[in-house]
Amino acid sequence: MNYQEQLNELKKSDMRDDVEIKFVPGKHEDGWLSDDTRTELQNMFAHNPMFQNMDHKQDKPAKAPKISIQAFRDGMGAKHKNVAKHELIIDNTILNGSVTCRTYVREDLKDEVLPAMIYVHGGAFYGGSMMAVDDIARAFADFGPYRVFNLEYSLAPEHPFPTALLECYSSLKYLHDNAAMLKLDPDKFYMSGDSAGGNLTAGTAYLDHAIFPLIS
Repeated sequence: MNYQEQLNELKKSDMRDDVEIKFVPGKHEDGWLSDDTRTELQNMFAHNPMFQNMDHKQDKPAKAPKISIQAFRDGMGAKHKNVAKHELIIDNTILNGSVTCRTYVREDLKDEVLPAMIYVHGGAFYGGSMMAVDDIARAFADFGPYRVFNLEYSLAPEHPFPTALLECYSSLKYLHDNAAMLKLDPDKFYMSGDSAGGNLTAGTAYLDHAIFPLIS
C-alpha cells in the first residue's frame, strides 16, 4: 500500500454508539493489534476486568470488548495527596460565560496582584476532570504562589476537536483581558497540564502568537 492509498484509508471511518471508529490502514477487522502491541497490552491489563474478554489468540485480531465511554472515564485517576501548607480560598466559577473552572488562591494573598497559572487536566481528551488534579492545583496556589485556574474543558467524543482547545484558548484570553479586575499580573501568565492537558497547553500557546510570549 503506497502513501496515497494509506491516506485514503485513513479518511474512512465507522460510527458506533455515536463514537467514530478509525481503522488501521488495510485492516477493517475489529480490534486489530500488532503482535508486539498485543503482548504489551496483555501484560499491562492482565488483571483489569475491562479486558477479561479479550481474545488472546495470536492467529486472529482481538475482539474489542463492549465498553462504554463512561466506563473508561470511571477507571481513570490515581491516588493523590494535598500538600498545601497555607489556607486556600477555593471557588467554582464560569470563565467567558461557558468554561467551568475552579480557582485557588492563598488566604493571606487574596488581595495581592499575583501571577496566573492555568492548569489543564489530562485524560486522553475523553476523560479526567478538574477534581482529579485538585491537589496539583492546590500545590501551585500554595507554593507558587499563583492565582490558579483549574479548567473543566469539554470532553470527546461528545465534544470533538477543536472544542477543548478553543475553550482553553478562550479561557486564557478572557483571563488576560480581565487581568486587572481579577488581580492578575498581565506579564506573568503561565499554563501547565498533564498528558492531554499538556497537549492542550501547547496547542493554546500556538493558537495566537500575540499571546505566545506570555506563556511558559
